[in-house]
Amino acid sequence: MCGGRLAHSIEHPFRKEERLFFLFDFTHNFKNIFNNFVNKKIMSPPTAQYEDILGKDCCARFQHIAHLYAIEESKSLKIAHGLKKASLNPSNIARTSPQHAISKTFVLFQQY
Repeated sequence: MCGGRLAHSIEHPFRKEERLFFLFDFTHNFKNIFNNFVNKKIMSPPTAQYEDILGKDCCARFQHIAHLYAIEESKSLKIAHGLKKASLNPSNIARTSPQHAISKTFVLFQQY
């Protein structure tokens, strides 16, 4: 696929002006993104690239996730049914688990 050498991208097979990028060790990269979001409490996309779609000040804020949890905590029917208190305050062990990060991040972002 890469002409016999390891590469991070290849030419798109149908759109010659574009490239396809490979993600190596996806689960650990996803874990790092999740942990960064938990630590920084905010995540912003590259605004120059997505400003026309998302707006100028678009960002994900962890406080919105905590607010959603507080609203749904005592309800039997929930939008984010898999969102647990442990997702808002993951332990050090949970932070090292790519599976935990993937399952929790999917729950956190599935409604967006």
